[in-house]
Amino acid sequence: MCISTQLTGSKFLQVSYHLSMETADALLLIPEGSIIFLSFPMGYVLDNYLSSASVKLTALGASIVLIPIAYCLLLLGTLPEDAPPSMISDPPLTAMLLLGLGYGISNCMFWTALIQIVPEEYLGPASGLLASSLNVMPSVIPVITAIEMPLRYGFWNLIVLSLVGTIAAGSAFVAAITLRTTEEKGENVMNGQSQVEDRNDFISI
Repeated sequence: MCISTQLTGSKFLQVSYHLSMETADALLLIPEGSIIFLSFPMGYVLDNYLSSASVKLTALGASIVLIPIAYCLLLLGTLPEDAPPSMISDPPLTAMLLLGLGYGISNCMFWTALIQIVPEEYLGPASGLLASSLNVMPSVIPVITAIEMPLRYGFWNLIVLSLVGTIAAGSAFVAAITLRTTEEKGENVMNGQSQVEDRNDFISI
């Protein structure tokens, strides 16, 4: 979704918020730049505090939620055609900051959770499949743009991206709940086996 925003985001901001090309492009640097600055601290947090795959998936879902929220802000804050040109202002700035947080955090959570969930023998094909899926939207968005340009530039793009982000967040939460249930069952089995071993040790003594 990050690449999809880069494909049409600048033009959308110019048309909908009457921003100059330089200002719109500067705003679009925020999401990409956030990934750069958030990756290292998020890596530290993952190594030291978020070891469970279910917790990572929960954080993934929470971070993805920020993305459709940002798109909705952009949709709701568009200016009428006769409005005067504006400087960098809210909601575009707030939306870009939310996109940056969503992109930066979800990017870290996504790949680290994958390593823990997918069995090692399937890790290569799974990584390739997910990498391919990430490029579906950048392939679809230009088609949507070509169809909707006579209507309103970027409007339906953001609608589609908001729906995709909402579905992705919901899927992450469902996966987290399912995985957490599996982890708890595994812990109960391990505890039961430990108790049996302790009892056998006591009997043998």
